[in-house]
Amino acid sequence: MRSLCAALAVAALAGAPFTLGGCGRAPSGPTGTVAGHLVMAGGPAPGVTLRVPGTVTASSASGTRQASAAKDGSFTLVLPAGRYALSGTSPQYNDGHGDCVATAPVVVREGAVTRADVTCVMM
Repeated sequence: MRSLCAALAVAALAGAPFTLGGCGRAPSGPTGTVAGHLVMAGGPAPGVTLRVPGTVTASSASGTRQASAAKDGSFTLVLPAGRYALSGTSPQYNDGHGDCVATAPVVVREGAVTRADVTCVMM
């Protein structure tokens, strides 16, 4: 399993979109998918969004899971059904130290794909 997780990490650096957070622990029970993009918005060009690479985290009362966002900002998380807050970071936003968030919590339903973007708001 470690070699698979290492291979996935290398693929993430190459820009391949996939779920990284599942390494070492598979979700139990009914699952659904959250798919979206990590984006930067605002700044000197209001209304413009840029898709950026980074890390997206889904947090709930039962724990957290992470996925890498590819070069085009795309990410996918397979999660147990439930309610999650999404956040993220990107090395292209505040040197990777700024917090990026989804506008609202997401509800993951069994067998469904929920779309949600995580936004880094530039001032």
